[in-house]
Amino acid sequence: MVTVLNGRRYRVRSLRAEVREEVVESRISCTVLLTAQQFNLLLEQLRRLPAVVSAENA
Repeated sequence: MVTVLNGRRYRVRSLRAEVREEVVESRISCTVLLTAQQFNLLLEQLRRLPAVVSAENA
């Protein structure tokens, strides 16, 4: 995910990773300044990553 954000030079305001012991999944939350077109593209890119289970606007 960080590679996608960095590769597209998105303006990341905050990034938070939540990793729990003995749990298979982790959660990454971020705040990014985007246009509507960039937002849709970012969601598409994240959803194509094998490790991403869900990508959504919160």
